[in-house]
Amino acid sequence: MRWVDRAISVLVALVFLGGGGALLAMALGWWRPEWDWQDLLRLAAGERRGQVLLAGAAALLLGVYFFALGTRRRSQERALVKETSLGMVRISLRAIEALVKRAARQVQGIREVETALNSTPEGLEVTLTVNVLPDTRIPEMADQVQTTVSRYIYDTVGVNVARVLVNVRNVAGESKSRLE
Repeated sequence: MRWVDRAISVLVALVFLGGGGALLAMALGWWRPEWDWQDLLRLAAGERRGQVLLAGAAALLLGVYFFALGTRRRSQERALVKETSLGMVRISLRAIEALVKRAARQVQGIREVETALNSTPEGLEVTLTVNVLPDTRIPEMADQVQTTVSRYIYDTVGVNVARVLVNVRNVAGESKSRLE
């Protein structure tokens, strides 16, 4: 969430908190404002007291929600962290996924690639879901993509790849050119 969104969320939260608190205080008889809001006071203290209490509670809950939304810390993107002699290097898993896709597409016979990564103590675990072209020898292609991805990630990122799992989802048809 950008800082503008956070600021708006906190302002909305403060409005809801203030309005909800005021409605509850008036409905419970704890506060009688000095300005002339006779109709609202009659509602808050009279026959509509339950509805005003409900509206005040709802406004307070919304205020708490928006306040929490506006003040919570951003969750950091998942990343691998490497310590070097000059300091720490964070490499996002999204960046590594892009590199994995690039390496996998270099293997002949692969049409489409989807990736999923998991960081383990032994190293990076890569799961590839691929669509292959017809007449592709799947066992040879799987061995080649495992080796290619593992080497490429180690050479590029410097991270050990513990496992490369290959799931063949489909055998994609070749695109046919159309003559008219």
